Amino acid sequence: MASKLDNKDNPYIRLYLSPEGSDVSIICGDSIFPAHKKVLVNQSGYFRCACHGKWKILVEEKKNIVLNEDQPVLIRKMLQFLYTGSYTVDTYGLTIPDLPNERPNTMVKADYPDRGDYPDEDIYTPCFHAMLYAVAVFYEIPKLEEETIKNFRQSLWQIREKEGFQAAVIEVYYATNPSERKLRDCLVEMVIRHLEFFYRKGNEPQILDHEILDYVPEFCRDLCIASMMANRRFESDLFQYGCAHVQMKEKVARVGRENSALRAELRQYKKNAEECDE
Repeated sequence: MASKLDNKDNPYIRLYLSPEGSDVSIICGDSIFPAHKKVLVNQSGYFRCACHGKWKILVEEKKNIVLNEDQPVLIRKMLQFLYTGSYTVDTYGLTIPDLPNERPNTMVKADYPDRGDYPDEDIYTPCFHAMLYAVAVFYEIPKLEEETIKNFRQSLWQIREKEGFQAAVIEVYYATNPSERKLRDCLVEMVIRHLEFFYRKGNEPQILDHEILDYVPEFCRDLCIASMMANRRFESDLFQYGCAHVQMKEKVARVGRENSALRAELRQYKKNAEECDE
């Protein structure tokens, strides 16, 4: 993921999580993030309305915005993007969706006392991007939507465990409104295009299996529709190829006939020339 943290042209980088000049605080759970209205309102439709007093979500003399419906790590990463133009992945302590045959409210790395490099970081990275995408949609941050979709696509291709895939699918389908299709279409398109990677044969560990298809029927439905559309496009392409092939055969035959006529004329010319010589 390209980082823009060292971009000297961005005057807001040094203000990220800095109390310097802060005129509003974002409260999420036990976390308090100092922020600046000029940064928030320029990039987020939600905060534009909040900071201009159209909504009654500012408390304590209009200095605090309380966002207790989201996970603090996601709000922090949202702010990181607003201030720096990019964000880094951090799944430590992230509560992931309930998975099929798993305990509810699983928290990534919750049992580890320190922050080392654990497999969870890679397993749940696509789910993290999907969660941050939902945040971008809710807080109306179009550029963050684009960034999360790009990063989601890249991270999904690196996935190797079905648990991470299941978490990503569940988050994509249950965290946003059904009419919000961008990330859903991205997920379905990748699975259809690289089905041999996600649905494996033999003794290879499965990524896409019946568990997630039964658990998220909307995902199963979208895969079926996309598969039928892909087959229809294939049939259309095959038909067009067949038509082009027939046209090419006709062209080759026509050229062959023209060549035969030319050869006949050439033989007649030679014959006439020999008769003249005699």
